[in-house]
Amino acid sequence: MDQKTLPRSLGTRDPRPRDPSRPWRDAYENALRYRHPRFFFVDEAQHLLKMTRSSRVIDQTDCLKSLISQTHVPLLLAGNYRLLDLVDLSEQLGRRSCLFHFPRYDARAQNGRDLVEFRTFVLSMEAHLPIPDPPDLTAHWQYLYQQTLGACGVLHDWIVEAWKLAHEEGETLSFKHMERTERGWGTLTAAYQEIQAGEERMRQQQSARVGLIAMLGMKQSSTKTTTEQEQPAPAETADKTTSTPKNSKQRQSTEKSRKGRPDRKPHRDPVTAAESG
Repeated sequence: MDQKTLPRSLGTRDPRPRDPSRPWRDAYENALRYRHPRFFFVDEAQHLLKMTRSSRVIDQTDCLKSLISQTHVPLLLAGNYRLLDLVDLSEQLGRRSCLFHFPRYDARAQNGRDLVEFRTFVLSMEAHLPIPDPPDLTAHWQYLYQQTLGACGVLHDWIVEAWKLAHEEGETLSFKHMERTERGWGTLTAAYQEIQAGEERMRQQQSARVGLIAMLGMKQSSTKTTTEQEQPAPAETADKTTSTPKNSKQRQSTEKSRKGRPDRKPHRDPVTAAESG
């Protein structure tokens, strides 16, 4: 970006020449137009909400919407659950957005599959550590889960910090370096409460349909398909509701009378003079 040369006529064409960030935005938009990336990735995007006034946060959403419209390049915003505030602020940005939830491994899952997958991930991390004698992480997987709250990215960063400490001391990475670089348990408690609040918001996002239908004054639609609803009643039920002849002669006469009914198309019959007189 520092090597970009702005055109000389930019000052006359710029609709907001007093905006100091306008040249940087023009350079950004031109780079996306000419390079045609598949998407533009922004990590820790929840920091876009750090504004002194709430009105400035709404300006951020309008800016993002304008960038997408001008460049036609999708923006991938990755971050924590605070990103839900950014999407809910603007209806224009919300209808242009798709939410993808990447949940952590939850120890409270009823089927217990999350803990099995977390242990598998720990075993894979231990096998791919680029050191000759890696520590036995699998034997302490419960302690690792408590320190990471089931987030694999946190475990990766934790191992990197422990390896830096071991490198500074001229030693090989061991489990004691992991313990010396652990996070405080009070910090973990606050982080877990924040995660719980974010997960609850995601559940509310998924169940918001019922509240929206109530506000619209509509009834909850049935989950059955149209074909299931319009399907006729079974033959046994129909036999119970219709009266049938008792003996065989009555049944035969009834069938003959049904077969003898004319099947005519609707039209007007000709009327002769005799019939009219």
